[in-house]
Amino acid sequence: MNQPHITIKNILQQSTVKFSNDLIDSAFQVSSETLLRENQTIEAKIDAIELLVYLLKSPTSVQERNKNKIIELLSSKPQVEKAQAIMMNLNETNLRFSALLLYNCLGEDITAELLNILVDIGDDTLSNRKASAAFLNYLEANNSPVSDVQLEHIILQQAIEWCV
Repeated sequence: MNQPHITIKNILQQSTVKFSNDLIDSAFQVSSETLLRENQTIEAKIDAIELLVYLLKSPTSVQERNKNKIIELLSSKPQVEKAQAIMMNLNETNLRFSALLLYNCLGEDITAELLNILVDIGDDTLSNRKASAAFLNYLEANNSPVSDVQLEHIILQQAIEWCV
């Protein structure tokens, strides 16, 4: 009930109904607006990113129809990566990690930044769980192989490290 972006993602993901482009674009726009507001919580922004990654990797052509909002997101990275930490152990490093996966869905090379952020996350259990959940969402979004070989190697290497 308190995670509307995740609820929308689950409905879209599990439903057999074909939703209209207007409805999907509306979900994309609202999630983007969540990211552009600094007064949102880290958790709300991470949830919004999860929905956006799902929408961008699904076969809905959402990226083509929302080019202006995508340009706004990419030009407002400091706003996207800034949020309130309210009674959570998560910090802006976790948000930045999720944002990097979003930027990759939008066509940016994130390899070097991803390696740096994984070092910053370190051994913190909650941060590692959030990062692994973000990786899983990224990989499950369209059930196809990762197109960037370097990103695939980073994900595999990090998964092995977490297993150890």
